[in-house]
Order: sequence, then structure tokens, then C-alpha cells
Amino acid sequence: MITTSAEIVIDAPKEAVWRVVTDVNSYSEWNPLIPSAQGEPAVGASIEMLICPPGLMRRRARVEVLALIPEREFRWLGRWGFPRILDGDHSFLVEALDAGRTRVTQTETFSGVLAGPLAAILVPRMRQGFEAMNHALKARCERRSS
Repeated sequence: MITTSAEIVIDAPKEAVWRVVTDVNSYSEWNPLIPSAQGEPAVGASIEMLICPPGLMRRRARVEVLALIPEREFRWLGRWGFPRILDGDHSFLVEALDAGRTRVTQTETFSGVLAGPLAAILVPRMRQGFEAMNHALKARCERRSS
């Protein structure tokens, strides 16, 4: 298994950040990594996504929502091909800080037979995508809070 993550602090309350993170149908308005998503964020549900990591091929994926703990965790599993070829377990952790600020941590754990061989390419590019997404999330949340 290979893991990468990126975090950011947003000057907006946790509830506001949570609404933006879980409103997948509005990702097209702000999200550079996932510029298209359709579905319902509910455990067991599927969300159709277009994933565009920097420097990697764009890919349509159907992810399964694994966890949705209100104002805390949103997690899904995406598969590239058949199970255990290259699986990505992606999570957002949202935590309140002082003065109405919020920390968001995105983490993805890759597993499967291609995880090791592709790690040198996949991990830095996905991290770059997470950082771009986090900055866009920060801008959207802070604009809405002001």
C-alpha cells in the first residue's frame, strides 16, 4: 500500500467547509482535480467522476462511498480496472480549529498489484492534484464565508 496526503487550513467554519466538500454535484464550479462529479454522498452510493490529475491521463471513474460521518469524514473507494489491480481509498478529514478555522486533510491509499510499480509517478502527481484542489476549496469556502 502507498499513501499520499495534503492538508490545508481554511478561514471558514467546519460546517461551511463540509457543505462544499460533500456537494459533489457542484465540483464543476471550482474543483481542478475532479471537474465533474454526479451522485449522492451516501454510504454505499456510487458517484461518477472525471478525475484529472496533473500530468496523468484524465479518467472517468465510479467510486463507492465508504464513509460519511457528518462534518468529520467523507471517504470513497475507486478502482482502476478490476479489484486489486489499482484501488484508491480516498478520504477527506474535516476538523474544527480555533477562531472559526478548519483543517482539511485529503489522503489516498493506493493498493493492488500496480500500486508499487506506479508509485513513483502516481504519488507526486496525485499530491499535486490534492494541493490544487485544497487551494480551490479554500478560495471557495473563504469567499462564501466573507
